[in-house]
Amino acid sequence: MLVSIIIPTFNSEKFLKETLDCAINQSYLFKEIIIVDDGSIDKTRLILKDYSDKYNFLRVYHQVNKGACNARNFGFEVSKGELINFLDADDLMDYNKIEKQVAIIKNSQDSIIGCNWIRFNTNILNTIGGLGPHVSVAHTLDAKTWLLKRHMMAQHAWLVPRSIINRSGLWNESITCNQDGEFYSRLISNSETVIFCNEVSVYYRASTNNNNVSTLNSYHKYESLFEVAVIYKKIL
Repeated sequence: MLVSIIIPTFNSEKFLKETLDCAINQSYLFKEIIIVDDGSIDKTRLILKDYSDKYNFLRVYHQVNKGACNARNFGFEVSKGELINFLDADDLMDYNKIEKQVAIIKNSQDSIIGCNWIRFNTNILNTIGGLGPHVSVAHTLDAKTWLLKRHMMAQHAWLVPRSIINRSGLWNESITCNQDGEFYSRLISNSETVIFCNEVSVYYRASTNNNNVSTLNSYHKYESLFEVAVIYKKIL
């Protein structure tokens, strides 16, 4: 089964190489890597040119800045994989993350599969807080039970069948906060089972940007949170 690793990037020169190496070095070999550069003005374009010249399974697309959700949606549309793994341009995964998850989910196309995740700072040995997800969802559950627990996990922990995304819809480009929570709640609601793989972990880099939309006390933030709450109510 072909796995598409989809990476949106914007001015990510500081951590991009580490993330690309993580994706390239996945032990699962039947993969493609799609990078969508969302209008970067730093050295991101040069880094991507270097990598795309070296690896024929890595494809790079450039667009004017439209936001991460738009870049993810474009990446999905040009991808070919039967299974999808979204990965932000500063996050990391265990080298065998995809291989372990594919082995479990390959015969369960109506399921979505996650794994352990943890926050880190400068490197994955410098972790912040405990291992996620919450113990109440750190095992296989039916979709409705998972949603009622109201615990989520880092987006790159998930490996998702393309068919589930097709029937759930793409990323919501109109919201500016909790985009991944809203997106994966829809995917889970269109799944039969949420499988948990305890053998591998992913690593979520803690933001050092105080202007991150999720930390801003702005009208748009609260407007987005309200919209997400309405969507959650419809799902449940």
